[in-house]
Amino acid sequence: MAQLKTQLTIKEFLALPEEDITYELVDGEAKPKMSPKRFHPKLTLTNMFFNKLGFPR
Repeated sequence: MAQLKTQLTIKEFLALPEEDITYELVDGEAKPKMSPKRFHPKLTLTNMFFNKLGFPR
């Protein structure tokens, strides 16, 4: 027997309890967000540094 999934509304999603894991609403489902790995923060800081120096993009 096929099981139907009910999709969350934005109101239902926002009413979910807060946990250690951050979720995002994707196609009516609450999916855990991926946390950035080591490379991402380094890249972000590098971009901020070069943007402050006024290098062209």
